[in-house]
Amino acid sequence: MAKIKELKEDELTLARKEIATQKEANEKLSAELILLQKELVFQDEEKGKRAAELSIADKELAYQDEEKEKRAAELIIAKYARSLIEASLDPLVTISAAGKILDVNEASVKVTGVPREKLIDTDFSNYFTEPQKAQEGYQQVFEKGFVADYPLTIKHKNGDLTDVLYNASIYKDDKGNVLGVFAAARDVTGAKEAQEKLQASEERIRLATTASGVGVWEWNVITNKIRWDAQMFRIYGVAPTADGLIEYSTWSNAVAPEDLAAQEKILQDTVKILLPAIVHSKFTGQMMVCSVL
Repeated sequence: MAKIKELKEDELTLARKEIATQKEANEKLSAELILLQKELVFQDEEKGKRAAELSIADKELAYQDEEKEKRAAELIIAKYARSLIEASLDPLVTISAAGKILDVNEASVKVTGVPREKLIDTDFSNYFTEPQKAQEGYQQVFEKGFVADYPLTIKHKNGDLTDVLYNASIYKDDKGNVLGVFAAARDVTGAKEAQEKLQASEERIRLATTASGVGVWEWNVITNKIRWDAQMFRIYGVAPTADGLIEYSTWSNAVAPEDLAAQEKILQDTVKILLPAIVHSKFTGQMMVCSVL
């Protein structure tokens, strides 16, 4: 009996040790499971972070793509605008608030004889016969916002002169800040020379008609108004008007009645062929040169 009892106690002891061992194993397994769960949670969090980062990266890439497209579009517009500027036959220039040249087109290079790189960052007023007047001109733009038909004479490095009329205005950035002045010069050298020749011609005609007693008049067939020179007023004994204009009836009433029909036919024929006509009036007995407008 004692032997059997000892055997049972040994078996119980072994069983208790086995239970203790299994308990320890279970506790280790539980701990490992807890750690595994934490690791899974951590990995899920990391995946969420990566997903968020990827989303942000995708948005950044999309933004960069949009910006690239905008820049590309702006570059196309800028190139197109530059081609238009370079195609202009008129000298174009941008000027800073300090009066320095910021940019020019090829027409400016040709009219001054100075390369673009040497024009840029030099005084705008240096390239005119009247530098002070040029300086006052662009300063007026900053004060008033623009100038129109501002007369200046550009000097080429070889001494050639070009009469121009400048039209200029300020230009601003997106925020409304004034960046400088954009100015365009229209070459009026030919027009000025033509005007001087016309004035000289008119003066020669005036002297000739005064000396010869010939009167000159113009008839506007649209308004039916006639413009007389001073000689015509003297011939007809009519008091000069301020603008030299008279009514058609003033002339027709002064022509001898028997000549009026013939004189008017000459005028009508002149209208048809658009050439000067020389008419003779029995009323004055003098020659009158008439042009029809």
